[in-house]
Amino acid sequence: MSIAHLIAFTAGLLLLYYGAGWLVRKLGSGLRFLQTGRVQFYALFIVVMIVVLIFSKFDPNQFWAEWWPLIVLSFLSATLLLGLIARAMKAKGDSAE
Repeated sequence: MSIAHLIAFTAGLLLLYYGAGWLVRKLGSGLRFLQTGRVQFYALFIVVMIVVLIFSKFDPNQFWAEWWPLIVLSFLSATLLLGLIARAMKAKGDSAE
């Protein structure tokens, strides 16, 4: 299972559960939030790309076959953690203004 399969599977589950409108609206608002030009988001993008490059160096047949549950759990937990951090940063910025 490749990263593209994992992303497509996750998007498919979200699409089935919430619908296309919800998925497009959330992706659009997420992109709008990330494109604010803040330095943190550029650093986050660099870190994510480094992780993707590290995972792409492993043999996909052996690595994904043995470790896919751990990879899926770490992907979902990292997504949740980043969402919570971004929400806390936004709340902190709103209270400062």
